[in-house]
Amino acid sequence: MMNKSNKLMALMSLWGIILVVLGHSGFEEAIVMDNLFDLHKYIYSYHMPLFFFISGYLYALTNPVFTQIDPLKFLKKKILRLYVPYVVLGLVIFCIKWSLSGLSHAERDFSVSNFFMMFIAPHWQSSTMGYLWYIVTLYFLFVFVTILSVCKIDLRNIVIALLLIVILWGLKLYAPSSAFMNLFNLSSLLWYTPFFIMGILYDKYESSLSILGAFNGWIKPLLLFCVSASSVFVAFDNTAIDMMFRIFYAIIGIVFSMSFCNGLLQSYFVQKNVLCYGNMTYTIYLLSFFGQYAAKVFFVNIMRAHWSICVIAMFISGLLFPILIYRIVRKSETLYKSKFLKLIIGI
Repeated sequence: MMNKSNKLMALMSLWGIILVVLGHSGFEEAIVMDNLFDLHKYIYSYHMPLFFFISGYLYALTNPVFTQIDPLKFLKKKILRLYVPYVVLGLVIFCIKWSLSGLSHAERDFSVSNFFMMFIAPHWQSSTMGYLWYIVTLYFLFVFVTILSVCKIDLRNIVIALLLIVILWGLKLYAPSSAFMNLFNLSSLLWYTPFFIMGILYDKYESSLSILGAFNGWIKPLLLFCVSASSVFVAFDNTAIDMMFRIFYAIIGIVFSMSFCNGLLQSYFVQKNVLCYGNMTYTIYLLSFFGQYAAKVFFVNIMRAHWSICVIAMFISGLLFPILIYRIVRKSETLYKSKFLKLIIGI
């Protein structure tokens, strides 16, 4: 059975993937963005920092001594877990978007050069693989922390960890905007790695930091939500101040998620019927595109439905399609024996 911390992280992952799927539900359409701009801004203020925080926590949990990691074995495992699904699903998505390009409202670059570039830079020139950027960033983040482990730099050391956080965010702030920053998702790597390190520190100091997620009625989560939601009213022209507020709201959003999910864990219904979906979050992330794209083509291009119906349909299909595939594979002896299939869909 999962201990309390693992249950909390599983539920936080589920909460995070709900935000991700909702954030991908038709917001590239101008009419949706015009009507749901505040919701979009709120979701994007912390949902991906939350995932990198969780990834850092789980990395620390499964690798208790960073400086003793076998780099080749570790990176081989991450290539199989992250990069193989990225490449295979990327090929499938590229073919789908190319064949249905006439139905798309977004500009896409289907050139040969862009086809090859998108495997190391998912946001390269209107790439078709933008929604899978998290996988690439996480992989190269693991490459980075593996290099640190080989150099005997221990991220559990709070002085080293905090110094590295400052350096990375400083580089993010002052790095010039250029195509080079898209390579290996370097710009995202500078921004999100500090949240990964925070997850590592939380694993180390979990007992003393338990107050962050402690459940003591719903007043605390409600107050944290109000502070987090105020991010939609904040906008500054000064880059440094804007970045400071982005960091603040991302951290508040993570703490809110922790407190909120801790509260939900007190419910028997959540423990019995909801928590199991926490194991499906990676599958949902990998496959949500297919359900959402089908819903978009049907409701936007064929039915010409109201934008609100399209958003709801894309959100529901983005969750249900991956869950359906997950359960079909798990219940089929033949399909479940395929290691490649399980690898591609994140089981």
